[in-house]
Amino acid sequence: MSHTRCEIFNCLLIPTSVVVGIAVVTRLQTLELFLTYALCVVATLTHLHYGTSVVRQMCKHFKVNCFTLKDRTD
Repeated sequence: MSHTRCEIFNCLLIPTSVVVGIAVVTRLQTLELFLTYALCVVATLTHLHYGTSVVRQMCKHFKVNCFTLKDRTD
């Protein structure tokens, strides 16, 4: 884990750069607000997808079922 490096480029930089560019060029407050909310939704969905993918890969690697409850026989 100590020898791993992060990626130089992240795909979320493209929509973020587009939103910032449009906000600087147009100076329309309502458009900027709409684009910022849209970017927030895209980033949230992207992170949820990444998190679920990591959990699935780890469960597959360790051969376990995720979020399952066993019956307790007390």
